[in-house]
Amino acid sequence: MKILIIDDQPGPMETLKLSIEQEITEVHVSTHGDFDTAYDHIEAIRPDAIVLDIYLDPLKEERPGDTIKDRVWEKHFCPIVIYTARPDAEHDDFARKHSLLKVETKGSAQSDSKVIAHLREFQPIVDALNSVRRDVDRALSRSLRDVCGVVEIDTSQSAEKVDLITRISKRRVAASMDDGAGTSALRPWEQFIYPCIGDDLLMGDLLWDSTLNKDLSASYFVVVSPSCDMVAGRPGTLERLLVAECRSPVSFLKAASMAQNKKKTDAEFAEELARKFNNDQVGGVFCLPELPSVSPMVAVHLKQLQLLDHSQIGPTLRYKRVASVDSPFRERMAWAYVQIAGRPGVPELETIRMAQSLIQKRNEEEAR
Repeated sequence: MKILIIDDQPGPMETLKLSIEQEITEVHVSTHGDFDTAYDHIEAIRPDAIVLDIYLDPLKEERPGDTIKDRVWEKHFCPIVIYTARPDAEHDDFARKHSLLKVETKGSAQSDSKVIAHLREFQPIVDALNSVRRDVDRALSRSLRDVCGVVEIDTSQSAEKVDLITRISKRRVAASMDDGAGTSALRPWEQFIYPCIGDDLLMGDLLWDSTLNKDLSASYFVVVSPSCDMVAGRPGTLERLLVAECRSPVSFLKAASMAQNKKKTDAEFAEELARKFNNDQVGGVFCLPELPSVSPMVAVHLKQLQLLDHSQIGPTLRYKRVASVDSPFRERMAWAYVQIAGRPGVPELETIRMAQSLIQKRNEEEAR
Protein backbone atom coordinates (compact mmCIF):
# COMPACT_ATOMS: atom_id res chain seq x y z
CA MET A 1 0.00 0.00 0.00
CA LYS A 2 1.36 3.42 -0.98
CA ILE A 3 0.72 6.04 1.72
CA LEU A 4 1.39 9.74 1.34
CA ILE A 5 1.68 12.04 4.37
CA ILE A 6 1.12 15.73 3.63
CA ASP A 7 2.22 18.03 6.46
CA ASP A 8 4.29 21.21 6.64
CA GLN A 9 5.87 20.13 9.96
CA PRO A 10 8.80 17.79 9.18
CA GLY A 11 9.30 16.42 12.72
CA PRO A 12 5.80 15.00 13.38
CA MET A 13 5.57 13.86 9.76
CA GLU A 14 8.76 11.78 9.96
CA THR A 15 7.74 10.32 13.33
CA LEU A 16 4.42 9.17 11.88
CA LYS A 17 6.18 7.77 8.80
CA LEU A 18 8.48 5.60 10.92
CA SER A 19 5.58 4.38 13.05
CA ILE A 20 3.55 3.36 9.99
CA GLU A 21 6.51 1.50 8.50
CA GLN A 22 7.02 -0.38 11.77
CA GLU A 23 3.36 -1.28 12.28
CA ILE A 24 2.11 -2.11 8.78
CA THR A 25 3.73 -4.68 6.51
CA GLU A 26 4.19 -4.26 2.73
CA VAL A 27 3.77 -0.50 2.89
CA HIS A 28 5.60 2.33 1.13
CA VAL A 29 5.32 5.68 2.93
CA SER A 30 6.31 8.98 1.32
CA THR A 31 6.05 12.52 2.66
CA HIS A 32 5.39 15.95 1.18
CA GLY A 33 5.74 19.24 3.04
CA ASP A 34 4.52 21.85 0.55
CA PHE A 35 0.75 22.42 0.33
CA ASP A 36 1.12 24.43 -2.89
CA THR A 37 2.54 21.47 -4.85
CA ALA A 38 0.87 18.66 -2.90
CA TYR A 39 -1.88 17.88 -5.38
CA ASP A 40 0.57 17.75 -8.31
CA HIS A 41 2.55 15.25 -6.23
CA ILE A 42 -0.61 13.21 -5.60
CA GLU A 43 -1.27 12.97 -9.33
CA ALA A 44 2.33 11.99 -9.97
CA ILE A 45 2.57 9.12 -7.46
CA ARG A 46 -1.13 8.08 -7.23
CA PRO A 47 -1.12 7.09 -3.52
CA ASP A 48 -3.46 4.43 -2.14
CA ALA A 49 -4.18 6.47 1.00
CA ILE A 50 -3.39 9.97 2.25
CA VAL A 51 -2.78 11.33 5.73
CA LEU A 52 -3.53 15.04 5.41
CA ASP A 53 -2.78 18.00 7.63
CA ILE A 54 -5.08 21.00 7.19
CA TYR A 55 -3.50 24.12 8.68
CA LEU A 56 -0.37 25.85 7.44
CA ASP A 57 0.02 27.10 11.01
CA PRO A 58 -2.23 25.76 13.82
CA LEU A 59 -2.37 29.26 15.31
CA LYS A 60 -3.64 30.84 12.10
CA GLU A 61 -6.71 30.37 9.93
CA GLU A 62 -4.99 29.40 6.67
CA ARG A 63 -6.33 25.96 5.67
CA PRO A 64 -4.67 24.88 2.41
CA GLY A 65 -5.28 21.24 3.32
CA ASP A 66 -9.00 21.73 2.73
CA THR A 67 -8.36 22.55 -0.92
CA ILE A 68 -6.31 19.37 -1.32
CA LYS A 69 -9.01 17.34 0.46
CA ASP A 70 -11.71 18.60 -1.89
CA ARG A 71 -9.64 17.96 -5.02
CA VAL A 72 -8.81 14.42 -3.91
CA TRP A 73 -12.49 13.74 -3.22
CA GLU A 74 -13.50 14.98 -6.68
CA LYS A 75 -10.60 13.89 -8.90
CA HIS A 76 -8.44 11.18 -7.32
CA PHE A 77 -10.55 9.34 -4.81
CA CYS A 78 -8.62 7.37 -2.24
CA PRO A 79 -8.96 6.90 1.53
CA ILE A 80 -8.05 10.01 3.54
CA VAL A 81 -7.23 10.54 7.19
CA ILE A 82 -7.52 14.21 8.07
CA TYR A 83 -4.86 14.59 10.77
CA THR A 84 -4.83 18.08 12.19
CA ALA A 85 -4.49 19.87 15.52
CA ARG A 86 -7.80 21.69 15.04
CA PRO A 87 -10.46 19.57 13.32
CA ASP A 88 -13.85 21.25 13.20
CA ALA A 89 -17.47 20.40 12.39
CA GLU A 90 -16.83 20.75 8.65
CA HIS A 91 -14.21 18.01 8.79
CA ASP A 92 -16.51 15.76 10.82
CA ASP A 93 -19.27 16.33 8.22
CA PHE A 94 -16.85 15.43 5.44
CA ALA A 95 -15.85 12.22 7.22
CA ARG A 96 -19.50 11.21 7.56
CA LYS A 97 -19.80 11.11 3.76
CA HIS A 98 -17.88 7.87 3.45
CA SER A 99 -16.40 5.06 5.53
CA LEU A 100 -13.00 5.67 3.87
CA LEU A 101 -12.76 9.21 5.26
CA LYS A 102 -11.53 9.66 8.83
CA VAL A 103 -10.62 12.54 11.15
CA GLU A 104 -8.10 12.43 14.00
CA THR A 105 -6.72 15.15 16.27
CA LYS A 106 -2.97 15.58 16.54
CA GLY A 107 -1.25 15.87 19.86
CA SER A 108 -2.57 13.08 22.07
CA ALA A 109 -0.38 10.14 23.05
CA GLN A 110 -2.53 7.76 21.05
CA SER A 111 -3.15 9.93 17.98
CA ASP A 112 -0.52 8.32 15.71
CA SER A 113 -1.78 4.88 16.73
CA LYS A 114 -5.33 5.83 15.75
CA VAL A 115 -4.13 6.97 12.32
CA ILE A 116 -2.31 3.66 11.85
CA ALA A 117 -5.45 1.76 12.89
CA HIS A 118 -7.43 3.58 10.20
CA LEU A 119 -4.80 2.76 7.58
CA ARG A 120 -5.01 -0.93 8.54
CA GLU A 121 -8.79 -0.78 8.07
CA PHE A 122 -8.29 0.75 4.63
CA GLN A 123 -5.88 -1.94 3.41
CA PRO A 124 -8.38 -4.63 2.20
CA ILE A 125 -10.38 -1.98 0.30
CA VAL A 126 -7.20 -0.53 -1.21
CA ASP A 127 -6.17 -4.02 -2.37
CA ALA A 128 -9.58 -4.49 -4.02
CA LEU A 129 -9.43 -1.08 -5.72
CA ASN A 130 -5.94 -1.79 -7.04
CA SER A 131 -7.11 -5.14 -8.39
CA VAL A 132 -9.91 -3.40 -10.29
CA ARG A 133 -7.51 -0.77 -11.65
CA ARG A 134 -5.17 -3.52 -12.91
CA ASP A 135 -8.09 -5.24 -14.61
CA VAL A 136 -9.07 -1.97 -16.31
CA ASP A 137 -5.51 -1.40 -17.53
CA ARG A 138 -5.29 -4.93 -18.94
CA ALA A 139 -8.69 -4.64 -20.62
CA LEU A 140 -7.77 -1.30 -22.17
CA SER A 141 -4.41 -2.59 -23.46
CA ARG A 142 -6.05 -5.60 -25.11
CA SER A 143 -8.81 -3.46 -26.55
CA LEU A 144 -6.40 -0.98 -28.13
CA ARG A 145 -4.26 -3.80 -29.52
CA ASP A 146 -7.20 -5.58 -31.17
CA VAL A 147 -9.46 -2.68 -32.13
CA CYS A 148 -6.86 -0.53 -33.87
CA GLY A 149 -6.30 -3.12 -36.60
CA VAL A 150 -10.02 -3.29 -37.43
CA VAL A 151 -10.27 0.51 -37.47
CA GLU A 152 -7.39 0.76 -39.93
CA ILE A 153 -9.26 -1.51 -42.32
CA ASP A 154 -12.54 0.36 -41.90
CA THR A 155 -11.39 3.94 -42.54
CA SER A 156 -8.43 6.05 -43.63
CA GLN A 157 -9.81 9.28 -42.17
CA SER A 158 -7.87 10.39 -39.07
CA ALA A 159 -10.87 11.99 -37.35
CA GLU A 160 -12.97 8.85 -37.87
CA LYS A 161 -10.13 6.67 -36.57
CA VAL A 162 -9.92 8.66 -33.35
CA ASP A 163 -13.68 8.56 -32.86
CA LEU A 164 -13.92 4.82 -33.53
CA ILE A 165 -10.94 3.88 -31.35
CA THR A 166 -12.27 5.95 -28.45
CA ARG A 167 -15.85 4.71 -28.68
CA ILE A 168 -15.15 1.02 -29.31
CA SER A 169 -12.39 0.81 -26.71
CA LYS A 170 -14.66 2.25 -24.03
CA ARG A 171 -17.39 -0.23 -24.91
CA ARG A 172 -14.99 -3.17 -24.91
CA VAL A 173 -13.47 -2.19 -21.57
CA ALA A 174 -16.95 -1.92 -20.06
CA ALA A 175 -17.86 -5.35 -21.43
CA SER A 176 -14.56 -6.80 -20.19
CA MET A 177 -15.36 -5.67 -16.66
CA ASP A 178 -18.55 -7.76 -16.75
CA ASP A 179 -16.62 -10.89 -17.70
CA GLY A 180 -15.68 -13.06 -14.75
CA ALA A 181 -17.15 -10.63 -12.25
CA GLY A 182 -17.70 -13.41 -9.72
CA THR A 183 -20.01 -16.32 -9.15
CA SER A 184 -21.71 -15.32 -5.91
CA ALA A 185 -25.29 -14.08 -6.06
CA LEU A 186 -25.67 -10.34 -6.51
CA ARG A 187 -27.01 -8.11 -3.78
CA PRO A 188 -30.44 -6.89 -4.95
CA TRP A 189 -29.21 -3.28 -5.21
CA GLU A 190 -26.30 -4.29 -7.49
CA GLN A 191 -28.70 -4.02 -10.42
CA PHE A 192 -28.39 -0.24 -10.05
CA ILE A 193 -25.68 1.96 -11.52
CA TYR A 194 -25.14 4.60 -8.86
CA PRO A 195 -24.35 7.41 -9.33
CA CYS A 196 -25.65 7.59 -12.89
CA ILE A 197 -23.13 7.68 -15.74
CA GLY A 198 -23.41 10.30 -18.48
CA ASP A 199 -25.97 13.02 -19.05
CA ASP A 200 -28.40 11.18 -21.34
CA LEU A 201 -31.40 9.53 -19.75
CA LEU A 202 -31.76 5.76 -20.12
CA MET A 203 -34.66 3.39 -19.99
CA GLY A 204 -34.83 2.14 -16.43
CA ASP A 205 -33.61 5.35 -14.81
CA LEU A 206 -35.12 5.96 -11.40
CA LEU A 207 -36.41 9.53 -10.98
CA TRP A 208 -37.33 11.23 -7.71
CA ASP A 209 -39.89 14.03 -7.45
CA SER A 210 -37.94 16.32 -5.13
CA THR A 211 -41.11 18.11 -3.98
CA LEU A 212 -42.04 14.91 -2.11
CA ASN A 213 -40.55 12.95 0.78
CA LYS A 214 -37.54 10.88 -0.32
CA ASP A 215 -38.69 7.90 1.75
CA LEU A 216 -42.08 7.79 0.03
CA SER A 217 -42.32 5.13 -2.70
CA ALA A 218 -44.88 7.17 -4.63
CA SER A 219 -42.36 10.00 -5.10
CA TYR A 220 -40.42 7.87 -7.61
CA PHE A 221 -40.87 7.11 -11.31
CA VAL A 222 -39.08 4.73 -13.69
CA VAL A 223 -38.34 5.82 -17.27
CA VAL A 224 -39.80 3.39 -19.83
CA SER A 225 -39.13 5.38 -23.01
CA PRO A 226 -36.40 3.72 -25.12
CA SER A 227 -32.89 5.00 -24.41
CA CYS A 228 -32.28 5.70 -28.12
CA ASP A 229 -35.11 8.28 -28.07
CA MET A 230 -33.52 10.32 -25.26
CA VAL A 231 -30.04 11.13 -26.60
CA ALA A 232 -29.51 14.88 -26.34
CA GLY A 233 -28.93 16.66 -29.65
CA ARG A 234 -30.11 13.80 -31.84
CA PRO A 235 -32.99 14.49 -34.26
CA GLY A 236 -36.23 13.13 -32.85
CA THR A 237 -35.17 13.31 -29.19
CA LEU A 238 -38.28 13.10 -27.05
CA GLU A 239 -39.47 16.27 -25.36
CA ARG A 240 -41.79 14.28 -23.10
CA LEU A 241 -40.79 10.97 -21.59
CA LEU A 242 -43.00 8.07 -20.66
CA VAL A 243 -42.53 7.01 -17.04
CA ALA A 244 -44.10 4.33 -14.87
CA GLU A 245 -45.37 5.29 -11.44
CA CYS A 246 -43.98 3.67 -8.32
CA ARG A 247 -45.97 2.59 -5.30
CA SER A 248 -45.35 0.86 -1.98
CA PRO A 249 -43.69 -2.53 -2.58
CA VAL A 250 -46.58 -4.08 -0.66
CA SER A 251 -48.72 -3.39 -3.75
CA PHE A 252 -46.67 -6.08 -5.54
CA LEU A 253 -48.26 -8.67 -3.25
CA LYS A 254 -51.73 -7.57 -4.35
CA ALA A 255 -50.74 -7.67 -8.03
CA ALA A 256 -49.34 -11.17 -7.52
CA SER A 257 -52.48 -12.24 -5.60
CA MET A 258 -50.27 -13.27 -2.72
CA ALA A 259 -51.49 -13.29 0.85
CA GLN A 260 -49.52 -15.09 3.49
CA ASN A 261 -51.22 -18.28 4.59
CA LYS A 262 -51.22 -18.34 8.38
CA LYS A 263 -49.93 -21.91 8.25
CA LYS A 264 -46.76 -20.72 6.47
CA THR A 265 -43.77 -19.36 8.31
CA ASP A 266 -42.14 -16.12 7.20
CA ALA A 267 -39.27 -18.19 5.75
CA GLU A 268 -41.65 -20.33 3.68
CA PHE A 269 -43.51 -17.25 2.44
CA ALA A 270 -40.19 -15.57 1.57
CA GLU A 271 -39.23 -18.54 -0.65
CA GLU A 272 -42.57 -18.37 -2.45
CA LEU A 273 -42.27 -14.61 -2.90
CA ALA A 274 -38.66 -14.87 -4.12
CA ARG A 275 -39.84 -17.02 -7.03
CA LYS A 276 -42.19 -14.21 -8.08
CA PHE A 277 -39.26 -11.77 -8.20
CA ASN A 278 -37.71 -13.89 -10.96
CA ASN A 279 -40.63 -13.03 -13.27
CA ASP A 280 -40.26 -10.05 -15.61
CA GLN A 281 -43.50 -8.65 -14.20
CA VAL A 282 -46.55 -9.93 -12.37
CA GLY A 283 -49.85 -8.29 -13.30
CA GLY A 284 -47.94 -5.39 -14.83
CA VAL A 285 -45.91 -4.79 -11.65
CA PHE A 286 -42.31 -5.55 -10.67
CA CYS A 287 -40.15 -4.54 -7.72
CA LEU A 288 -36.94 -2.55 -7.53
CA PRO A 289 -34.89 -3.06 -4.35
CA GLU A 290 -33.85 -0.45 -1.85
CA LEU A 291 -30.65 1.38 -2.73
CA PRO A 292 -29.25 1.90 0.78
CA SER A 293 -29.37 5.55 1.92
CA VAL A 294 -30.51 6.61 -1.58
CA SER A 295 -33.99 5.27 -2.40
CA PRO A 296 -36.55 2.89 -0.84
CA MET A 297 -37.81 -0.38 -2.23
CA VAL A 298 -40.57 0.35 -4.76
CA ALA A 299 -43.15 -1.48 -6.84
CA VAL A 300 -43.10 -0.24 -10.46
CA HIS A 301 -46.57 -0.20 -12.06
CA LEU A 302 -46.25 -0.52 -15.84
CA LYS A 303 -49.96 0.14 -16.36
CA GLN A 304 -49.86 3.45 -14.48
CA LEU A 305 -47.97 5.79 -16.79
CA GLN A 306 -47.30 9.52 -17.03
CA LEU A 307 -45.56 11.87 -19.44
CA LEU A 308 -42.84 14.06 -17.92
CA ASP A 309 -41.23 17.01 -19.68
CA HIS A 310 -37.56 16.33 -20.44
CA SER A 311 -36.88 19.94 -19.42
CA GLN A 312 -38.01 19.20 -15.83
CA ILE A 313 -35.41 16.48 -15.24
CA GLY A 314 -31.97 17.40 -13.91
CA PRO A 315 -29.77 17.73 -10.81
CA THR A 316 -31.24 21.14 -9.89
CA LEU A 317 -34.75 20.56 -11.28
CA ARG A 318 -37.91 19.01 -9.88
CA TYR A 319 -37.26 15.47 -11.09
CA LYS A 320 -33.81 14.23 -10.14
CA ARG A 321 -32.14 11.21 -11.72
CA VAL A 322 -31.34 9.01 -8.75
CA ALA A 323 -29.92 5.83 -10.31
CA SER A 324 -29.89 3.76 -13.48
CA VAL A 325 -30.80 0.10 -13.78
CA ASP A 326 -27.84 -1.84 -15.15
CA SER A 327 -27.75 -4.45 -17.91
CA PRO A 328 -29.13 -7.17 -18.07
CA PHE A 329 -31.80 -5.91 -15.68
CA ARG A 330 -32.55 -3.01 -18.03
CA GLU A 331 -33.25 -5.51 -20.82
CA ARG A 332 -35.51 -7.49 -18.52
CA MET A 333 -37.37 -4.30 -17.68
CA ALA A 334 -37.69 -3.47 -21.38
CA TRP A 335 -39.13 -6.93 -22.04
CA ALA A 336 -41.57 -6.50 -19.15
CA TYR A 337 -42.77 -3.22 -20.65
CA VAL A 338 -43.03 -4.75 -24.15
CA GLN A 339 -45.27 -7.48 -22.71
CA ILE A 340 -47.58 -4.80 -21.31
CA ALA A 341 -47.54 -2.16 -24.03
CA GLY A 342 -45.15 -2.53 -26.65
CA ARG A 343 -42.33 -1.20 -28.56
CA PRO A 344 -38.68 -2.18 -28.18
CA GLY A 345 -36.14 0.52 -28.97
CA VAL A 346 -32.81 0.22 -30.73
CA PRO A 347 -29.99 2.77 -31.08
CA GLU A 348 -29.45 4.61 -34.34
CA LEU A 349 -27.36 2.48 -36.68
CA GLU A 350 -25.53 3.30 -39.91
CA THR A 351 -27.98 1.28 -41.99
CA ILE A 352 -26.81 2.89 -45.25
CA ARG A 353 -23.33 1.44 -44.62
CA MET A 354 -24.88 -1.99 -44.00
CA ALA A 355 -26.94 -1.64 -47.19
CA GLN A 356 -23.87 -0.72 -49.22
CA SER A 357 -21.99 -3.73 -47.84
CA LEU A 358 -24.87 -6.02 -48.73
CA ILE A 359 -25.09 -4.63 -52.28
CA GLN A 360 -21.34 -5.10 -52.67
CA LYS A 361 -21.63 -8.74 -51.58
CA ARG A 362 -24.48 -9.30 -54.02
CA ASN A 363 -22.48 -7.79 -56.88
CA GLU A 364 -19.46 -9.97 -55.99
CA GLU A 365 -21.56 -13.11 -56.00
CA GLU A 366 -23.23 -12.22 -59.30
CA ALA A 367 -19.82 -11.58 -60.88
CA ARG A 368 -18.59 -15.09 -60.08
